[in-house]
Amino acid sequence: MNTKRLVGRITGLCAVGVLSMSLMMPHGTAHAEDTYDSMTDLMTETTKGEDWVIETLNEGRKSLVMAPHGGGIEPGTSEVAKRIASNTISSYYTFKGMRASDNSELHVTSSHFDEPKALEMVKASNKTVSIHKTKQSEYDVYIGGLDKDLQAKIKDELEAQGFRVAAGTDGIAGTNPDNIVNRNQKGAGVQLELSSDTVKTFFKDGDLSRSARSNAQNYTEEMDKFVQAVDRGITQ
Repeated sequence: MNTKRLVGRITGLCAVGVLSMSLMMPHGTAHAEDTYDSMTDLMTETTKGEDWVIETLNEGRKSLVMAPHGGGIEPGTSEVAKRIASNTISSYYTFKGMRASDNSELHVTSSHFDEPKALEMVKASNKTVSIHKTKQSEYDVYIGGLDKDLQAKIKDELEAQGFRVAAGTDGIAGTNPDNIVNRNQKGAGVQLELSSDTVKTFFKDGDLSRSARSNAQNYTEEMDKFVQAVDRGITQ
């Protein structure tokens, strides 16, 4: 067999092997772009107060609203989660990226989100909602998680306010039992993935800079509509 044919056959076998392995990987395996395999790894290799901070409010409540990819990681999600929690007097948790740039390196997929304070607060709750942002844009909100009853209530309230809502699928389905939102007392929570365009409508001029996000005067009526809809879903 000549050298070119042998190399071609080996390359083909390698490609098949890689494809087979990817097909066998379970749903919820670490996000392909994640720098760190877990929050444990991230917190070991980064600096609290410089790279990231954790913020909480009203700890110990039975309902919890969280933004595990907050601050500069998925800009706007911390502010939305905090607003919802404040209105419903729920517990609030966020892990916020604080870097001037490269906050995306601090993203750890929700099924590997083993940060101790988050786990403590989730395990104390029986209604848990996580706020995220997605690049998908056909709908305003993609809803997932394992708490089907709470999902239905929130979906109805959002649609009543004019938001286009679809079921999250594939990587944003939120159905992995190890997803942080599903690790509460019921073993089921709700994951809300907002399109980037939708989040922009929550801030004046679509400004998602840190200074704009930190000033509540920059929040829009559209954010209020979203927050109130989720509030009603949680408190039913």
